[in-house]
Amino acid sequence: MDVKRYTQFEQLVRSLNEANVTPIVSGGFALEILSGYDLDSKLAPLILDDDVISNELMIESVMRTVGFERLDMPELVFSNADDSLSVAFMPQSAVEPLIGHKLPGQFIFTHTEPEFHVLTTYDLYNLFGHLIGDPDRSEKLRHGDAQKLRFMKQLGYIFDRFPMRQMNETHPLLDVTFEFLGDKDFDQVDKIIRSAFDDANYSTGEEEQLVRRLRAGNPFGRKPIEIVAKRGDEILGYVIVSAATVSDNRTGTAVGVVGPVVVDPLHRGRGLGWRLVEEAEIVARFAGYGVLAAIGWPGYWNQFGYIRSTEFGVKPAFEITPEFFMVKELYPSALLRTNGTFRFPDEWQYDQE
Repeated sequence: MDVKRYTQFEQLVRSLNEANVTPIVSGGFALEILSGYDLDSKLAPLILDDDVISNELMIESVMRTVGFERLDMPELVFSNADDSLSVAFMPQSAVEPLIGHKLPGQFIFTHTEPEFHVLTTYDLYNLFGHLIGDPDRSEKLRHGDAQKLRFMKQLGYIFDRFPMRQMNETHPLLDVTFEFLGDKDFDQVDKIIRSAFDDANYSTGEEEQLVRRLRAGNPFGRKPIEIVAKRGDEILGYVIVSAATVSDNRTGTAVGVVGPVVVDPLHRGRGLGWRLVEEAEIVARFAGYGVLAAIGWPGYWNQFGYIRSTEFGVKPAFEITPEFFMVKELYPSALLRTNGTFRFPDEWQYDQE
């Protein structure tokens, strides 16, 4: 996305945070944040709690501190001096019927420093779908929403399965959030990894040590992406993405490895692992990765779009049954000019060529 526009966005979010306001980003601007693409989204729709949005004087004061003035209209819409970025505030109660659940809810990804949430692709899919059919919106706007849906599908964001889509207000995982791992989370993550692999017949017994090595080693000069699923202060699941290399990488596409993915045994079977993988892929795209590899049962990873690596002309640098090594393009044609030998981080301690 446009660096200048995103910097302005972060500045205004910091000011909102200072007023104890944490916005939820929606619309095309959210899609830019998730994908990293510049979609020329000069309007940032921000969702606020109904009680917060009713305090218009406070919002106007905060926006003026970062150079935004309110436009002459009933809605809370602001623009900066050069019109490079506009902000429209919306109440949660107006958005929830469109996305099908309460906010913030389980489909929220949390960004820190500054702190804001982003509607994930499931919510955006529902939102754009409703907007396309809104007769009060202009044909131009509805056409733009349709383009965004096509864009999401092209990037592989929309899947046939939504395991958590049937959650209601009483679902035990309704209030789960997805956050980057913090120092205070290390012990809990170690415990979950141990419990998740204790009785697994495919466990190496080294998963906990592997994660520690990856965290300390920064493979190929890149800090691993570590995401936890939390309910309050309790960690329910964890996933890590670490950098890798491919021998014949003519485009310089960043490649990585997703996993281990672990879910607390008491919370399995509810789609939490699926959500962790999706969140990891979203952040990986945002971090510039174009390809991810996974090791495991094909029946599990195929449902996320991972397929046998040999179909792309990619082979692992270590011995493994071919069907258990899979890759996925995070962008269209990311592997078109990237093939050869896929090398894992040394921290995996594989005997690689």
